[in-house]
Amino acid sequence: MILRFISWFMLAHMRKRILRICILFVFWVISGSTATGQDLVYRPVNPAFGGDALNFSGLLNLATAQNRFTDPNEFDPFDDDPIAEFTQSLQRQILNVISNQLISDQLGEDFLLEGGTTQVGNFQVDISESLEGLSILLTDFGTGGTTQLTVPFF
Repeated sequence: MILRFISWFMLAHMRKRILRICILFVFWVISGSTATGQDLVYRPVNPAFGGDALNFSGLLNLATAQNRFTDPNEFDPFDDDPIAEFTQSLQRQILNVISNQLISDQLGEDFLLEGGTTQVGNFQVDISESLEGLSILLTDFGTGGTTQLTVPFF
């Protein structure tokens, strides 16, 4: 029994010694070799953060391809409705004829050519010729504000 204990003790002591030798060998190999490496340099990709400007179109295409959101108010040039366009054009022409008729009835046929001053509601309209062209001065009596329009001669 004593022999067994001695052999076991010797064997355990031998294992510890072998383990210590292996650990020391690994540290010796690691510490003995020189460490090699390279400098890490950060180079941004995005041109907004100092990256190459040639990356812009590629990044924009990637972002556009991944964009899942759509603008509900976005104008679609290929969504033309000829009937709606015709209706809008007709409305504009009718309103133009009505406004021309109202102006000629209120101010007279040659008011824009002759010039002068007239009052329409809360507004006073002064028309005169200047060096730049036909000068129209609108005065709002309600607010006291004035607006001057100049129509150049052709």
